[in-house]
Amino acid sequence: MGPAALPIAAFATVVGVSEQRKANKAARRANRAQERSAAIQNLRSRRRARAEGIQVQAAVHARGVATGTAGASTTQGIASSVSTQLASNVNFQSQLESLDKTRFSALRSQSKALANASTFTSIANLATKFDT
Repeated sequence: MGPAALPIAAFATVVGVSEQRKANKAARRANRAQERSAAIQNLRSRRRARAEGIQVQAAVHARGVATGTAGASTTQGIASSVSTQLASNVNFQSQLESLDKTRFSALRSQSKALANASTFTSIANLATKFDT
């Protein structure tokens, strides 16, 4: 490599690293948006599950009142079962949210490691150009 090519190679490497950083920043923004979207979806699912549970409990109670069995053990058992199912559904949604957080954290770590590897590869390539 001639002496005139060295500044060009250095400039190209610097620009490449700069562009990599811009791309990494954009990827981080996209990941954060995806995390927020997943969190909103999980919250919406939990709220929907609660609302459905409340509706079923109200229907069971109304049916019990209409039939005169509001205090009967069968009606109370059904209401208890609905409450248990509601709690189970909300717990499941919370577990999904926790898994999403873990997954996004791992993806952030992976993205950062790949960005660092790419940057150092560019620098190493530049160093080899100066060797010749």
